[in-house]
Amino acid sequence: MKTTRKKKETLPLLTLLAGMVHKALHDRLTDLPNRFFFDEEIVQNLKDARKSGARIALVLIDLDNFKELNDAYGHKAGDLLLRQLVDRLRPLIPPPEYLVRWGGDEFLWVVPGLESEEKLVARFSDILQAIHVVGRENPLAIELTASIGHAIYPDHSRSLDRLLQLADYAMYQVKNSGKNNFFTGQHDSPGPVGGGTRRILKNRAIPSVLFDRLNASLKTENITFVYQPVRDMDSGAIHSLECLLRWHDEKLGEVLPLEFIPYAERNGLIIPIGYSLMEKAVARLREWKQRQPGLRLSINLSLPQLLDYQLYPTLARLCREHHIAHDDIIFEITERQSFLERPVCQEKLKFLRRHDFHLALDDFGIGWSNFESLYKLPFDFIKIDKTIVQSAHTPKGNRVMNAIVQLCRALGMSPVAEGIETGFSDQVVHELGVSLRQGFFHGPPATENATSALLLKPR
Repeated sequence: MKTTRKKKETLPLLTLLAGMVHKALHDRLTDLPNRFFFDEEIVQNLKDARKSGARIALVLIDLDNFKELNDAYGHKAGDLLLRQLVDRLRPLIPPPEYLVRWGGDEFLWVVPGLESEEKLVARFSDILQAIHVVGRENPLAIELTASIGHAIYPDHSRSLDRLLQLADYAMYQVKNSGKNNFFTGQHDSPGPVGGGTRRILKNRAIPSVLFDRLNASLKTENITFVYQPVRDMDSGAIHSLECLLRWHDEKLGEVLPLEFIPYAERNGLIIPIGYSLMEKAVARLREWKQRQPGLRLSINLSLPQLLDYQLYPTLARLCREHHIAHDDIIFEITERQSFLERPVCQEKLKFLRRHDFHLALDDFGIGWSNFESLYKLPFDFIKIDKTIVQSAHTPKGNRVMNAIVQLCRALGMSPVAEGIETGFSDQVVHELGVSLRQGFFHGPPATENATSALLLKPR
């Protein structure tokens, strides 16, 4: 009798302890494993992989613009959305794989015993599609997307910290290249969801490595501008030259702008890089204007550069020293940068325009598209994104392109067609009445010397 009583007393105690352990290792909202669970499990995963020679994939899935959704609809709606999302993802991640609630709107997908990176990457489209479906089926019927980055043990690193850094950095590159996509980790061709892809090389995307190499390159002048012309087809002249950053590092080789510019922006390095190159570009502009007096220089500005208090004094000094008028400089702001809605940024842009610097809105039509703010801000040029320009031969694309051109004219802004790569695209844009055109068909990005030679050619 005593033994039976002890068993009866022990069972509830064990159940209580098991429940406590489960709560400690799982997220309360979604019931997914949490970081404590991951810390314990990944140690065993790595131990097993070292013994067997297996591979492990760490995949970061970060929801796009989830904070804005929470702010707009409330935290209860956001919590419901997360639970629905987890229910949809669970069948796509079978054991021994597991999904961890990594942060508020971020998940870590762990794949022990990875067989093939190609097969893993092929599954990313299913993940993105499931996330999209959850948004559409939600009572709010919202547009829900995500950005995915991954890293693999031991291919990219044997250090857990470095693997997490690599996955995080890859995910942020997707964020900065338009979101709703993933890095394939295999090749440079476009992924199936949109946006570019890039192989993640071992130790290459580690922030500390990039910081050290960027600093070193500032001193050795390995970071340069190349110049891509914008042609005015009405006059036949080159209207302006867009300055594009390029970096060839002694140790890393060619590093794509997509890889290093977002990192340089987040860490303040874009400011010294920008000023150093602006000075050289303005000096060359003076030389080039002797051949083409109407030529302008177009410089891309990021948020740190726009907000830097030295921006106007520095550019004003450079223009004065090299006898360049302010209206020979165009500042390009990409449409994807939502900071355009911030009052402080709007005032900065208006200040620059009042002092005769020109403003261009880049990549128009695929990101920000806030027409109220577009109406408020003094843009002189609207650069229509290449995805719209390259679809202008279709009936629907042609109507969209024509509507944007008419909008520009109604607002007194000059449209610029980006991404013209064929004579066919050029003819379509010509028929829509757009005279300012940019793309490989009208001239690829070129070095200073090649640009000088180009300007010597007859129109």
